[in-house]
Amino acid sequence: PLRGEPLGDRRHHLADKPLLKPLLESASSQVYAIAAVHGLQGEVSGGAINVRMLVARVAASVSGIMHSPIVLSERCTSLSAYVVREDESVAVAIVLNELVMNAAKHRRQGGDAIHIDAAQLEGGVELRIRNPGFLPPNFDVDALPQAGNGLGLACSILTRRGAGIGIVEDRDHVVATMTLFLPHVLSLQAAGMETMT
Repeated sequence: PLRGEPLGDRRHHLADKPLLKPLLESASSQVYAIAAVHGLQGEVSGGAINVRMLVARVAASVSGIMHSPIVLSERCTSLSAYVVREDESVAVAIVLNELVMNAAKHRRQGGDAIHIDAAQLEGGVELRIRNPGFLPPNFDVDALPQAGNGLGLACSILTRRGAGIGIVEDRDHVVATMTLFLPHVLSLQAAGMETMT
């Protein structure tokens, strides 16, 4: 019955079905994450995606879908020194998207913005997604890949030897971390490799 209707009209129909809203938001977010990878590959010479650009694009996408404020720290500029390997870029984007989306879904109403921070590690980087809220009782991050939910499925596609996630409660906030290491997932930004304008 929706065939041939503009996307805006389809969203209007789905707005009448609140049970479908979370599924639509999740599916839309994953599609936008994959689209971000392909868009960025077209914007840069050589197709290697700068980590800072990917984080900014995913954050903007989730913020728009979920209407949640997301702030990137000044330390995220250090991510410009790294690019995601082309064969890992979609997996990294989907997992990052799922972590940010999860933070937006479970952000305490009226709480602070979601904050994304970065730290350089020996041989890689760590992304930290911090949102106001609490973890459910008996939460076990190691059980996520078997959970069958969106976050669990996203975690199961990570290259285990070169990436990982963690989720902890820190007072009245939840902090999700995503670690990415050289040379399995990341490479150093080549000199002269810049965004095409």
